[in-house]
Amino acid sequence: MRAPLLALLLAGLPVAASGQQSFSDSDFSFSIDLPEGLVPVDEAGRAKLLGDAAAARNLPRAEAAGQPVIHRHIWLDQGSPYHRQVEIYLLDAPPPWNPLKPADFAEAIGPKQGLTVEAHELLKPPAFGLRVEGTFLREPDKVPMRKVILYLPDVFGKRHGLVMLQAQASDWNIVKDEFAAALASVRMPRAPPPPELVEKVRDEGAAGGGPGSRPGAAPAPAAPVEEPGDWSSLPVLGSFALAVVLLVHLLLSARTPR
Repeated sequence: MRAPLLALLLAGLPVAASGQQSFSDSDFSFSIDLPEGLVPVDEAGRAKLLGDAAAARNLPRAEAAGQPVIHRHIWLDQGSPYHRQVEIYLLDAPPPWNPLKPADFAEAIGPKQGLTVEAHELLKPPAFGLRVEGTFLREPDKVPMRKVILYLPDVFGKRHGLVMLQAQASDWNIVKDEFAAALASVRMPRAPPPPELVEKVRDEGAAGGGPGSRPGAAPAPAAPVEEPGDWSSLPVLGSFALAVVLLVHLLLSARTPR
């Protein structure tokens, strides 16, 4: 378990002076808008926090010579008593869990974070991904903390991202709305949902088993399922391929018969 954030700050953990709340990582086409008062930890601070200077560097992809890239970004709270923290990990690697099974994700990520998982879910289309939420005791003062972790598959299938937000459990109701707004601002090339998940959603919709259904009510028509674009505005990434197919079809149908 990591040391208390306040103790790290009092110990002189270096942070960047920039007050900018919009953050982007061009190597992963990732961006997010963070709440006010969160300050990014610079490379020296990340090395101290992670205990590894090499891991803290965030090597640019242009300098990686084709080797896998891992970027770690951390923000700490210096302006409130809530002990907020945001961590973003972006990795050139497939996830070590089944992307269709939230329980696998919870079992994999929970112990690594020292987290007692209280909720986990598969985010259905259009917001495909995995989410876990739970609590842990901060060391060494045993203050209860709450954390939410999102797994984001990318469109290439060979990378993934983790977005982790935490605060004191007693203050969660105060910060949860701004955390939700931050998550809604995330932009990242999104993987299309697996076909079996799309079919499951369609089947549930056709059976009237979705939210708001009533026993004995007529089955609700299945809503069209869109493939996700990014985390919030969700433009359809898969629509590009569909547009190409339609364009080819139109061009062929417009040809004069011989």
